[in-house]
Amino acid sequence: MWLTQNTADYLRRLLGSLEPERLSRAIVEATQQAVDREVPKNPFFELAAPVLVSADAYDTLKQHFHGVSDEHRIQILLRVLGQSHG
Repeated sequence: MWLTQNTADYLRRLLGSLEPERLSRAIVEATQQAVDREVPKNPFFELAAPVLVSADAYDTLKQHFHGVSDEHRIQILLRVLGQSHG
């Protein structure tokens, strides 16, 4: 996936790393939480950063977070993760 640098940095701060296994696990776990999965469509308008996840996690992300792009789906994931981490 390609994400803006701001989104990648925020994920790294929230999860501790962007290791594919860690991010993949966070995606799968977050999809099991019952929360609002829509966020305003307001991308950060920056250069993209490459982020790797497992194919299963990517498919899960696309199935459970109904965004318009990878960036938007990860912003929805960040909302879920932020709610679960207080």
